[in-house]
Amino acid sequence: MTRLTWSIWRDFRIQLRSGYPWPIAAATILCIAAFARIPGGDNDILAPFASLAFSCLTTLPFLIFQVLAEKREGSLALLDLTPLRPHEYLASKAISLALPSIACNTALVLIARGPYFNPGFFWTGLAVSGTLFAWFGFLALSLGLRGGKTAAIASGAALLLLVPVFPNIGLISKPWFPALPLGGPAILIRASYESISIFKIVYAAVSCAVWMGVALIACRKGFARLRIP
Repeated sequence: MTRLTWSIWRDFRIQLRSGYPWPIAAATILCIAAFARIPGGDNDILAPFASLAFSCLTTLPFLIFQVLAEKREGSLALLDLTPLRPHEYLASKAISLALPSIACNTALVLIARGPYFNPGFFWTGLAVSGTLFAWFGFLALSLGLRGGKTAAIASGAALLLLVPVFPNIGLISKPWFPALPLGGPAILIRASYESISIFKIVYAAVSCAVWMGVALIACRKGFARLRIP
């Protein structure tokens, strides 16, 4: 836990030095302005899609830029001299990026919709989606993608995962929907706005756990490749 805490604070300092908070603040203001103009009835339909899209854009590109900077500076090579394990490195990146994203997403919802949501379901769905997006970016890097184009390519590919989440009540209500990578988080976010059966919530929670496990295993296997100079 001490190693993980140190790594998280290190990531926060890197983000602060790189100016990460400023584009996030600008994106939050723009999203609030856009979301507040959506009619009340459509708000509930669009909410999961908007929240997940915001989560993607505030985690994945910044994860890629940060890891590429560490690789250029030689920070990743220094991990051979430290006891930081691969899963701790991955967790620190996910946590340090997901927490600001969750905070900004909460501010967006509070200002645009008011305090009419269940924060437990909302934060859980965002935490899972932010973690999946961060690990998705790490996988893109471990597959050999390089340079600033990586963020654009990976972000575009990740946004395609949101297509099934596109505001369509009929699709979201399908029994297989929570089995999709972002289906579980979308169901949990929707459960924070409206009544959903306990079975569907449990199904979504199991789906979240399975996909996070798959992402972690895949990223651990790509960790060694990423650290090769």
